[in-house]
Amino acid sequence: MSPYTPKKNSKNNKKILYLNIIIVFLIFLIGLIYFFKIQNVSENNFLIKDLKKRTAVLKEKNFYLTQEIALLESMENVDKNIFSQNFEKIDKIEFIKVEENNLVAKK
Repeated sequence: MSPYTPKKNSKNNKKILYLNIIIVFLIFLIGLIYFFKIQNVSENNFLIKDLKKRTAVLKEKNFYLTQEIALLESMENVDKNIFSQNFEKIDKIEFIKVEENNLVAKK
């Protein structure tokens, strides 16, 4: 037997084989867990971006609705003030034509 030939020890070889299989399985399992965690993080990131866009749209709609409410409330106030001061409704409006050279003066 030459000094360079390995000893044939089947028990050690089986232990090393089982140990290698367990290590490969653990590496695969860790990689799989890592993959699903990365997928979960990216999905949450997408949901956050989508919710931020929806929030921006809703803020804009809210701004326009508050302006519309203010406008409608002011129109209601005008109507209330008109009725409370006993103004009458005008059927026909007549406009006065002013020529370019004439000036309007207050007496």
